[in-house]
Amino acid sequence: MSGTSRILRSGQVGPFSSEALALFARFTTPPTYARSVLINNLINSLIVSGVWRQLDALYVMAAADSQAARLNWKADFFNLTAVSSPTFTADRGYAGDGVASYLDTGYTLSTSNGRYTQNVASMGFYINTDAAQNVSDMGTPTAYASIGARNSGSFMTARSNLNAASTAFAGASTAIGDRAWVRNNSANFESYLNSGTSAGTTVGASGALIAETMRLLRGAGTFSTKRMAIGWFGAFPPSSYAALRSANLVYLTAIGAQ
Repeated sequence: MSGTSRILRSGQVGPFSSEALALFARFTTPPTYARSVLINNLINSLIVSGVWRQLDALYVMAAADSQAARLNWKADFFNLTAVSSPTFTADRGYAGDGVASYLDTGYTLSTSNGRYTQNVASMGFYINTDAAQNVSDMGTPTAYASIGARNSGSFMTARSNLNAASTAFAGASTAIGDRAWVRNNSANFESYLNSGTSAGTTVGASGALIAETMRLLRGAGTFSTKRMAIGWFGAFPPSSYAALRSANLVYLTAIGAQ
């Protein structure tokens, strides 16, 4: 693993930020110094870019152990619950079995009172195994909000607070990589496929937030077999997605999780 450089920010005390130190304290097994530097750099990159304060949850499942992989880095709430034993691989992430296993965030869209709202919302993930499946790899039970990394036709699918058919985007020749959508108005949303720039705009009015929970490796009655390294949701403008993507990739590259 590489990475002993530090990204410092105004008001930071010592080598690590207060946000990183708070996260380290929640690890059952303390991170190594090298891993601590990588975590600190990722968090500080997001703070500097303004993304950190707009996130409800950031799950870095490519972690040293399964306990660390289930933590919400943003704060000690909405930590992941493993359902039906998804498979954890150190420094790579959690994988589903395609039948019953997934990760539950405990975050209910309509009642959790987070940054995520009807007209300003975002979600995404990084997957590091390939499979062409007609499933949602992240989303709510009715796919009111969802993303599928790669379907049988090699399309990414996305739905942003809509009770309508998902939009498909060509170019998903592999499921490996990052996927996201970002909505910052009531009329449309942007989708992202292995890029910091939009893969396309979907025109579609948003619907009121519903009482459904965000889940990873499971969508609307479907279960994924892919392995997820990072998952997140919150609310920030499309212009900020590139910063989140870049910070995530620096961490994943350093630990070999891409």
